[in-house]
Amino acid sequence: MKKIIKNLNIQAPLIFAFIAVLASWPLISEASMVVRTGDFISVASEDAVEGDFYALGQKVVLSGLIKGDSILFGGEITVNGEIEEDLIVVSGTAQVHAKVDDDLRIIAGDTVVAGEVIGDLVIVSGTAHILSTAKINGDVLYYGNS
Repeated sequence: MKKIIKNLNIQAPLIFAFIAVLASWPLISEASMVVRTGDFISVASEDAVEGDFYALGQKVVLSGLIKGDSILFGGEITVNGEIEEDLIVVSGTAQVHAKVDDDLRIIAGDTVVAGEVIGDLVIVSGTAHILSTAKINGDVLYYGNS
């Protein structure tokens, strides 16, 4: 009888770990990421990306919904669709006409911000234009020429 109890004590943590993995599986399987590279990368207005979106290209145009963070590297980047979390842009020219539901961080030669930013806006740019259509709910930090 003691041998059976001893075996159950050893197996109990393994059984608990197995049940914990099964219980958390829906959360693990929902976490996703999309990575795209190429000369021209786009997400059409009728498309949605479930999870994070990473792009590296000469020209990147996002018009659809990104349901996570988005990190974009490119020569010319235009964002028209909604980003549900953070947006980070590193480019020669950056235009953000989108709603960003968290923070927006841009490093670019030329920057235009025309959409709504729920969080903070950080820009390091040669020239930056925050248009009258832009609405920034958090702090604004800018470093650049104009």
